[in-house]
Amino acid sequence: TNSGQAAATIRSISSAGSAVFPQLSIENYSNDTGFPVVELVQSRGTSTSPLSVVAGDVLGGFNTWGNNGTLRQSATRIQGLAETTFSSSVGAALQFFTTTGGSQSEKMRITGSGNVGIGTTTPGSKLSVQGDTYLGGNVTATGTLNVTGQTTLTTASSTALTATNLYATNSTITNATSTNFFSTLLNAVTAGFTNLTATNA
Repeated sequence: TNSGQAAATIRSISSAGSAVFPQLSIENYSNDTGFPVVELVQSRGTSTSPLSVVAGDVLGGFNTWGNNGTLRQSATRIQGLAETTFSSSVGAALQFFTTTGGSQSEKMRITGSGNVGIGTTTPGSKLSVQGDTYLGGNVTATGTLNVTGQTTLTTASSTALTATNLYATNSTITNATSTNFFSTLLNAVTAGFTNLTATNA
């Protein structure tokens, strides 16, 4: 039983020039399906009369800290968050925090339903990104691609493009090399362009 901040502390002190890597290791040797587990359990109430956690309760976490010469400062954190009041039905998310400019904030969240949000705490799809995104490789979309806002294609190449129900609003095409591109668009079904600017296309 402990009412303070730390119930146990493992401290390692190394001399100058001697690198030390303190470790907490849990080893298991078993021929069955058992494996090592670290459990963090959060309850409301007391140890003799526990109560359910409620939505918004932090269930536990892992923090990294750094000393600024005067005091310790929290740097990064991963923590579990209750999305519902726990009963027979449980909902919980995983939050990821980082620090910049002395301010720590949540940067990514995985919801209980499996949605991943980067820059947003309320992802409405399997991956929701709020902010600029750079993709350095190929992108394959097997469903409908919906683009809101200006679309810019730079150094694009297209051969025998098939377009059905293609819509482009405020689009810019620059240095596009195309074979059978425009003839395909003319044959496309319900192809509509608004404010289309084409340079060297």
